[in-house]
Amino acid sequence: MLPTISKDRVPRGWSYPFGAEKISGFLSESKRPIDLFFYHGEYCSLSTCVDGTYTKLHGVNSYPSTHGYRKVLTLKWVSDNWGLSIFSVNSKDKNLIEYAFERSAISRMIEWLNMGRNDTWFEGVQRYQIGFSAEASSICFWEVHNAQVISAKFEAAELTE
Repeated sequence: MLPTISKDRVPRGWSYPFGAEKISGFLSESKRPIDLFFYHGEYCSLSTCVDGTYTKLHGVNSYPSTHGYRKVLTLKWVSDNWGLSIFSVNSKDKNLIEYAFERSAISRMIEWLNMGRNDTWFEGVQRYQIGFSAEASSICFWEVHNAQVISAKFEAAELTE
């Protein structure tokens, strides 16, 4: 099982969408050592994680909107270490998020983790953030290097079988 470095207590009405055992199972085939962190914060928007810095995406002048998206997972490379942060979610959304993430988001995160990389990639801080909006029934995927958004994708969440 992956080591849990820290785990915040969550108040009533909040829960973690995945536990250490389940996440460890998802990542069992990865050869990378990963530390787990569990955080609670009622204001875990994706924009906070990129220091408010946006960039032009796909050659357009519009900025990606993250209003209503809650950060759920952040896979991060920093200071020669891999870390996976799991953020608390409203308990009423937990099953929905778990279902949607098991259908697509987890596999996309694993692909990003196992990509081939050159030495310069490991300079600075790299993040792959996954957020969820129950209101929009959507998952967003952000790749961030330091405070620069490299890519952002939004897709409909698969919420039913």
